[in-house]
Amino acid sequence: MVIFDNLKNGLYTASNSFNLLWKNKKLILYLGIPIFAKSILDIIIYNLHAAPSSFKTPFLHQASITFLIKLAESYNWIGYVALAMINVIFLLILTIASVALTDHTYKIIKKVKKGFRETLTESMHKFKIAILWAIITFIPISINFLATNMLPDAVIVRLLIVTLFVTWSAITVFVIQAITIKNLSIIPSIKKSFFTMKHMIIEFLGAILWIGLVGLIILLPTLILESIKIYYVQTALIFSYILMTILSCLIPTVYTITKTLLFLNCEKKS
Repeated sequence: MVIFDNLKNGLYTASNSFNLLWKNKKLILYLGIPIFAKSILDIIIYNLHAAPSSFKTPFLHQASITFLIKLAESYNWIGYVALAMINVIFLLILTIASVALTDHTYKIIKKVKKGFRETLTESMHKFKIAILWAIITFIPISINFLATNMLPDAVIVRLLIVTLFVTWSAITVFVIQAITIKNLSIIPSIKKSFFTMKHMIIEFLGAILWIGLVGLIILLPTLILESIKIYYVQTALIFSYILMTILSCLIPTVYTITKTLLFLNCEKKS
Protein backbone atom coordinates (compact mmCIF):
# COMPACT_ATOMS: atom_id res chain seq x y z
CA MET A 1 0.00 0.00 0.00
CA VAL A 2 2.88 2.35 0.83
CA ILE A 3 4.52 1.56 -2.50
CA PHE A 4 1.29 2.33 -4.34
CA ASP A 5 0.91 5.64 -2.49
CA ASN A 6 4.50 6.60 -3.29
CA LEU A 7 3.99 5.69 -6.95
CA LYS A 8 0.85 7.81 -7.02
CA ASN A 9 2.75 10.70 -5.43
CA GLY A 10 5.34 10.43 -8.20
CA LEU A 11 2.65 10.57 -10.87
CA TYR A 12 1.10 13.54 -9.11
CA THR A 13 4.46 15.34 -8.89
CA ALA A 14 5.11 14.89 -12.61
CA SER A 15 1.61 16.16 -13.37
CA ASN A 16 2.27 19.21 -11.19
CA SER A 17 5.48 19.80 -13.14
CA PHE A 18 3.54 20.07 -16.40
CA ASN A 19 1.07 22.44 -14.70
CA LEU A 20 3.89 24.56 -13.29
CA LEU A 21 5.50 24.80 -16.73
CA TRP A 22 2.16 25.72 -18.30
CA LYS A 23 1.75 28.58 -15.82
CA ASN A 24 5.39 29.67 -16.19
CA LYS A 25 6.11 29.09 -19.87
CA LYS A 26 9.42 30.97 -19.80
CA LEU A 27 10.92 28.04 -17.91
CA ILE A 28 11.18 26.13 -21.18
CA LEU A 29 13.70 28.68 -22.46
CA TYR A 30 16.48 27.49 -20.12
CA LEU A 31 16.91 24.09 -21.75
CA GLY A 32 14.85 24.75 -24.88
CA ILE A 33 17.24 27.30 -26.37
CA PRO A 34 20.47 25.22 -26.12
CA ILE A 35 18.71 21.98 -27.13
CA PHE A 36 17.13 23.65 -30.16
CA ALA A 37 20.47 25.22 -31.12
CA LYS A 38 22.19 21.82 -30.79
CA SER A 39 19.55 20.19 -32.98
CA ILE A 40 20.18 22.80 -35.68
CA LEU A 41 23.93 22.13 -35.42
CA ASP A 42 23.30 18.38 -35.71
CA ILE A 43 21.22 18.95 -38.83
CA ILE A 44 23.98 21.04 -40.44
CA ILE A 45 26.62 18.44 -39.57
CA TYR A 46 24.44 15.65 -40.90
CA ASN A 47 23.81 17.39 -44.22
CA LEU A 48 27.50 18.21 -44.65
CA HIS A 49 28.96 14.85 -43.67
CA ALA A 50 26.53 12.05 -42.90
CA ALA A 51 23.70 12.13 -45.40
CA PRO A 52 24.07 10.20 -48.65
CA SER A 53 24.06 12.43 -51.71
CA SER A 54 20.74 10.96 -52.83
CA PHE A 55 19.02 11.89 -49.56
CA LYS A 56 19.92 15.33 -48.24
CA THR A 57 17.26 16.51 -45.82
CA PRO A 58 17.23 18.78 -42.77
CA PHE A 59 14.43 16.79 -41.20
CA LEU A 60 16.08 13.59 -39.98
CA HIS A 61 16.16 13.61 -36.18
CA GLN A 62 18.71 10.76 -36.03
CA ALA A 63 21.28 13.13 -37.55
CA SER A 64 23.61 13.39 -34.57
CA ILE A 65 23.47 9.64 -33.91
CA THR A 66 24.42 8.84 -37.51
CA PHE A 67 27.27 11.34 -37.46
CA LEU A 68 28.61 10.08 -34.11
CA ILE A 69 28.64 6.48 -35.33
CA LYS A 70 30.46 7.46 -38.52
CA LEU A 71 33.00 9.41 -36.50
CA ALA A 72 33.52 6.53 -34.06
CA GLU A 73 34.03 4.10 -36.94
CA SER A 74 36.66 6.35 -38.52
CA TYR A 75 39.08 5.98 -35.57
CA ASN A 76 40.12 9.57 -36.21
CA TRP A 77 41.64 10.92 -32.98
CA ILE A 78 41.32 14.50 -34.17
CA GLY A 79 37.64 13.79 -34.68
CA TYR A 80 37.39 12.27 -31.22
CA VAL A 81 38.97 15.33 -29.61
CA ALA A 82 36.73 17.70 -31.58
CA LEU A 83 33.66 15.64 -30.71
CA ALA A 84 34.66 15.54 -27.05
CA MET A 85 35.10 19.30 -26.92
CA ILE A 86 31.74 19.94 -28.59
CA ASN A 87 29.93 17.62 -26.20
CA VAL A 88 31.68 18.94 -23.08
CA ILE A 89 30.76 22.50 -24.10
CA PHE A 90 27.17 21.42 -24.74
CA LEU A 91 27.04 19.59 -21.40
CA LEU A 92 28.43 22.70 -19.70
CA ILE A 93 25.71 24.86 -21.26
CA LEU A 94 23.05 22.33 -20.26
CA THR A 95 24.44 22.15 -16.73
CA ILE A 96 24.27 25.93 -16.28
CA ALA A 97 20.80 25.95 -17.86
CA SER A 98 19.69 23.14 -15.52
CA VAL A 99 21.03 25.05 -12.51
CA ALA A 100 19.10 28.13 -13.63
CA LEU A 101 15.92 26.15 -14.29
CA THR A 102 16.19 24.43 -10.90
CA ASP A 103 16.79 27.75 -9.15
CA HIS A 104 13.88 29.43 -10.92
CA THR A 105 11.58 26.51 -10.08
CA TYR A 106 12.69 26.68 -6.45
CA LYS A 107 12.00 30.42 -6.36
CA ILE A 108 8.52 29.86 -7.82
CA ILE A 109 7.75 27.26 -5.13
CA LYS A 110 8.99 29.70 -2.48
CA LYS A 111 6.96 32.48 -4.15
CA VAL A 112 10.03 34.62 -4.78
CA LYS A 113 9.79 36.67 -7.97
CA LYS A 114 12.77 36.24 -10.28
CA GLY A 115 13.09 36.93 -14.00
CA PHE A 116 14.73 34.77 -16.67
CA ARG A 117 17.81 36.97 -17.14
CA GLU A 118 18.32 37.54 -13.42
CA THR A 119 18.15 33.83 -12.65
CA LEU A 120 20.50 32.95 -15.52
CA THR A 121 23.00 35.59 -14.37
CA GLU A 122 22.95 34.25 -10.81
CA SER A 123 23.51 30.72 -12.11
CA MET A 124 26.72 31.81 -13.83
CA HIS A 125 28.23 32.17 -10.34
CA LYS A 126 28.34 28.36 -10.29
CA PHE A 127 30.35 28.29 -13.52
CA LYS A 128 33.38 26.50 -12.03
CA ILE A 129 31.39 23.69 -10.46
CA ALA A 130 29.33 23.45 -13.68
CA ILE A 131 32.52 22.87 -15.70
CA LEU A 132 33.64 20.17 -13.28
CA TRP A 133 30.27 18.42 -13.32
CA ALA A 134 30.04 18.62 -17.13
CA ILE A 135 33.43 16.87 -17.43
CA ILE A 136 32.46 14.24 -14.84
CA THR A 137 29.17 13.66 -16.66
CA PHE A 138 30.92 13.33 -20.02
CA ILE A 139 33.29 10.56 -18.89
CA PRO A 140 30.70 7.77 -18.31
CA ILE A 141 28.71 8.91 -21.35
CA SER A 142 31.76 8.65 -23.62
CA ILE A 143 32.82 5.28 -22.16
CA ASN A 144 29.34 3.90 -22.69
CA PHE A 145 29.21 5.28 -26.24
CA LEU A 146 32.62 3.90 -27.21
CA ALA A 147 31.85 0.50 -25.72
CA THR A 148 28.54 0.31 -27.57
CA ASN A 149 29.97 1.25 -30.97
CA MET A 150 33.54 -0.13 -30.84
CA LEU A 151 33.01 -3.38 -28.93
CA PRO A 152 29.97 -4.87 -30.68
CA ASP A 153 31.02 -8.47 -29.96
CA ALA A 154 32.14 -8.03 -26.34
CA VAL A 155 28.68 -8.62 -24.89
CA ILE A 156 29.79 -9.15 -21.29
CA VAL A 157 32.00 -6.05 -21.28
CA ARG A 158 29.25 -3.95 -22.82
CA LEU A 159 26.70 -5.29 -20.34
CA LEU A 160 29.01 -4.47 -17.44
CA ILE A 161 29.66 -0.95 -18.73
CA VAL A 162 25.95 -0.32 -19.35
CA THR A 163 25.12 -1.57 -15.84
CA LEU A 164 27.71 0.74 -14.30
CA PHE A 165 26.48 3.63 -16.46
CA VAL A 166 22.84 3.12 -15.43
CA THR A 167 23.83 2.80 -11.77
CA TRP A 168 25.92 5.98 -11.90
CA SER A 169 23.10 7.82 -13.68
CA ALA A 170 20.61 6.75 -10.99
CA ILE A 171 22.91 7.77 -8.14
CA THR A 172 23.57 11.23 -9.60
CA VAL A 173 20.00 12.11 -10.65
CA PHE A 174 19.63 14.88 -8.05
CA VAL A 175 23.16 16.33 -8.17
CA ILE A 176 22.06 19.55 -9.92
CA GLN A 177 19.33 20.06 -7.31
CA ALA A 178 21.82 19.54 -4.46
CA ILE A 179 24.29 21.98 -6.04
CA THR A 180 21.62 24.61 -6.65
CA ILE A 181 19.31 24.37 -3.66
CA LYS A 182 21.74 23.23 -0.94
CA ASN A 183 24.78 24.99 -2.44
CA LEU A 184 26.94 21.87 -2.06
CA SER A 185 30.17 20.93 -3.83
CA ILE A 186 30.46 17.88 -6.11
CA ILE A 187 31.16 15.06 -3.62
CA PRO A 188 28.54 16.16 -1.04
CA SER A 189 26.07 16.67 -3.92
CA ILE A 190 26.59 13.09 -5.12
CA LYS A 191 26.04 11.83 -1.56
CA LYS A 192 22.92 13.98 -1.22
CA SER A 193 21.66 12.73 -4.60
CA PHE A 194 22.17 9.12 -3.51
CA PHE A 195 20.30 9.80 -0.25
CA THR A 196 17.43 11.44 -2.13
CA MET A 197 17.16 8.64 -4.70
CA LYS A 198 17.22 6.00 -1.95
CA HIS A 199 14.23 7.63 -0.24
CA MET A 200 12.35 8.77 -3.35
CA ILE A 201 12.97 5.96 -5.85
CA ILE A 202 9.32 4.87 -6.07
CA GLU A 203 8.13 8.46 -6.51
CA PHE A 204 10.86 8.96 -9.10
CA LEU A 205 9.76 5.89 -11.06
CA GLY A 206 6.15 7.07 -10.93
CA ALA A 207 7.17 10.50 -12.22
CA ILE A 208 9.23 8.97 -15.03
CA LEU A 209 6.25 6.80 -15.97
CA TRP A 210 4.00 9.85 -16.29
CA ILE A 211 6.55 11.91 -18.24
CA GLY A 212 7.21 8.96 -20.55
CA LEU A 213 3.49 8.52 -21.16
CA VAL A 214 3.07 12.17 -22.12
CA GLY A 215 6.13 11.96 -24.37
CA LEU A 216 4.72 8.86 -26.07
CA ILE A 217 1.41 10.61 -26.71
CA ILE A 218 3.23 13.55 -28.30
CA LEU A 219 5.37 11.15 -30.35
CA LEU A 220 2.40 9.04 -31.44
CA PRO A 221 1.68 10.95 -34.70
CA THR A 222 5.30 10.42 -35.79
CA LEU A 223 5.07 6.70 -35.05
CA ILE A 224 1.84 6.50 -37.05
CA LEU A 225 3.44 8.30 -40.01
CA GLU A 226 6.36 5.89 -39.91
CA SER A 227 4.10 2.84 -39.68
CA ILE A 228 2.11 3.82 -42.78
CA LYS A 229 5.31 4.29 -44.81
CA ILE A 230 5.00 8.00 -45.55
CA TYR A 231 7.65 9.01 -43.01
CA TYR A 232 10.03 10.23 -45.71
CA VAL A 233 7.49 12.39 -47.55
CA GLN A 234 8.69 15.97 -47.11
CA THR A 235 5.51 17.26 -45.45
CA ALA A 236 5.50 14.34 -43.05
CA LEU A 237 9.18 14.95 -42.31
CA ILE A 238 8.57 18.59 -41.44
CA PHE A 239 5.66 17.65 -39.19
CA SER A 240 7.71 14.92 -37.54
CA TYR A 241 10.68 17.23 -37.01
CA ILE A 242 8.49 19.87 -35.36
CA LEU A 243 7.08 17.27 -32.98
CA MET A 244 10.55 15.92 -32.18
CA THR A 245 11.83 19.45 -31.51
CA ILE A 246 8.93 20.19 -29.17
CA LEU A 247 9.49 16.88 -27.42
CA SER A 248 13.25 17.37 -27.06
CA CYS A 249 12.70 20.76 -25.41
CA LEU A 250 9.62 19.90 -23.34
CA ILE A 251 10.59 16.58 -21.75
CA PRO A 252 14.03 17.63 -20.34
CA THR A 253 12.43 20.78 -18.92
CA VAL A 254 9.61 18.88 -17.20
CA TYR A 255 12.11 16.24 -16.06
CA THR A 256 14.28 18.88 -14.36
CA ILE A 257 11.25 20.56 -12.76
CA THR A 258 10.04 17.16 -11.52
CA LYS A 259 13.43 16.35 -10.01
CA THR A 260 13.38 19.69 -8.22
CA LEU A 261 9.93 19.03 -6.76
CA LEU A 262 10.94 15.51 -5.69
CA PHE A 263 14.11 16.86 -4.09
CA LEU A 264 12.11 19.43 -2.13
CA ASN A 265 9.60 16.76 -1.09
CA CYS A 266 12.45 14.62 0.23
CA GLU A 267 13.81 17.63 2.15
CA LYS A 268 10.42 18.05 3.81
CA LYS A 269 10.27 14.38 4.76
CA SER A 270 13.76 14.38 6.24
